[in-house]
Amino acid sequence: MSGKADHQARPCEIEGCPRITLEDYFRVIDEHLKRNRLEQALRLSAALPKICSALEHPRLVTSATHCICWCDAWVASDADGANVNPLSRVYLHCEEEPMREWIELDDSFARSVSESLLRASRAWYLRRGAYDLTVQQNLGRLALTVD
Repeated sequence: MSGKADHQARPCEIEGCPRITLEDYFRVIDEHLKRNRLEQALRLSAALPKICSALEHPRLVTSATHCICWCDAWVASDADGANVNPLSRVYLHCEEEPMREWIELDDSFARSVSESLLRASRAWYLRRGAYDLTVQQNLGRLALTVD
């Protein structure tokens, strides 16, 4: 995440790019985890707080603060390890290459962060996607891309 106050989450606007649903995005992360492609799984799962928190806003926008609050609300209740939530927040907020490399060096930690973010996002999706009108409307507007 950058230090900007707002981050715009937008549907894919490039002709011919693959568009997927949030459920498909979850499945792609699952597939990376199953195939032990932890760097790809971590990169995609690290975007989940940004995606989910943007879906809660009528204009599909979010901020670093909202992403951290989202992690506090959803990841904290689902984390396997005591260090996953605080360090995942650092990872999500800090774009410094040494920090990302350090997290990615520990395969079990990278897997734990990715799995925690994925579980939290699925729990959020089941609860907020089912009952929140703004989230439902935004899900219809959003098409995610995976490169």
